[in-house]
Amino acid sequence: MSTFLGLPEFIFSLVGKFSLAFLVFTATILFLPSQIADDSVMDTLRTAYKTELWLGLFMSSSMFVSYVCKSAWQTVADYIGEKLKEQKNQKKQQATLKRVIERLSSLDPRELLWIQYCLHNNQQTIVCAQTDGTANSLLTKGVITLGSGSVLNSPFTIKDDVWSHLKENSTKFLPELDQRTKSEFERRLKGFKESFSL
Repeated sequence: MSTFLGLPEFIFSLVGKFSLAFLVFTATILFLPSQIADDSVMDTLRTAYKTELWLGLFMSSSMFVSYVCKSAWQTVADYIGEKLKEQKNQKKQQATLKRVIERLSSLDPRELLWIQYCLHNNQQTIVCAQTDGTANSLLTKGVITLGSGSVLNSPFTIKDDVWSHLKENSTKFLPELDQRTKSEFERRLKGFKESFSL
């Protein structure tokens, strides 16, 4: 991967760090107070190589500024890229959820019982055999996910975003019940759950 002036990333990083060190070195020699520089090697260097030191200061300053600007831009670019990626993933998830919600309106009776059982018992997961037809149908429709387990005993969990939608719209999936119909409804749900152990 190339960067400023076609230099590889790690070389440019080394150049940036070296330029800072050289910048500090030249600035120290050039701007060291006279009372400290007198009778010292720095005073000799300042006098003998004044032009070279100023040139070095200019070049090291330019390189260091380039390094800082490039690093800052890379940080900003990475941040923007990450945000764009998050937005893209979010739109993809929203599109997927929309398709799943549309499929929820055309559930067969046993698939609807699965949803009703979970909502009525506030239970997001049902454990059953991996070969169960209803589980596989809901899995294909993107409503549930399969967790780790044996062929005869595996957890099927309603996806979190789907579960949130179901709980927010539970009245669309659960029937209005009075005392008589409630008993009948709970009997049907019990029979549904017991069918998994057959």
